[in-house]
Amino acid sequence: MNTVKVLGKENRHKVLVYAISTCAWCKMAKNFLKDNDIEYVNATDEVWAGRVADKRIVKESVESRYPPVFTDTMYGFVPEKLFRYRGSSFVSLSKRKEYQSFTMKNMFGLIPDPVRAWWHGSGDRRLARSVLDINKIYGSLFELIGVFEAPRGDGSNSFTRDVAISRGVAQLDAMLNHVAGFDVEKAAYISSGNKMFGTFNSELLKEAGARLSEWFPAPKKTS
Repeated sequence: MNTVKVLGKENRHKVLVYAISTCAWCKMAKNFLKDNDIEYVNATDEVWAGRVADKRIVKESVESRYPPVFTDTMYGFVPEKLFRYRGSSFVSLSKRKEYQSFTMKNMFGLIPDPVRAWWHGSGDRRLARSVLDINKIYGSLFELIGVFEAPRGDGSNSFTRDVAISRGVAQLDAMLNHVAGFDVEKAAYISSGNKMFGTFNSELLKEAGARLSEWFPAPKKTS
């Protein structure tokens, strides 16, 4: 597969996209970039074309900070063009959702294997490890920052937003899951990431629930 580089007049910043052909949201993002003449590189195509960072260097970086990932294959998933910017900020942006997926889970998209079902595993038995490990990789190479953004309240005023930013993606996700009414323990990558990617405890989650309850309003009733 050839690398896809889409040229555009707006090229002051480096924009990388990770996408799969069956993802409707990926297509919308790429169409937005094209419509606004923004140059970008598709990170998925970079990996599939073999233009990746040296697995040995990635492995050393990860294992100098975190426990090893569960399969060395994952060390070969960092695009060389992205690796050049190691040490810089890497933002995982999450929107408000009605299901249990925030900034850490977003990073799962950076596993560009065509056989994505393998990384889920039967009954999603590999999913938590895959999510945690891809966060280890990018957390060792970049300053990983989690960002949550949503319209305030019921979304009727799209210009007023709630925003949370944290260098502790597990801490942020634990609070978001708790406030949204999800069981943090059911997202094993969050509990396993406690102290790796920020620290949280029951007191912090209780405080978040008291202060941020309006971030996840109850669905409107329909007649």
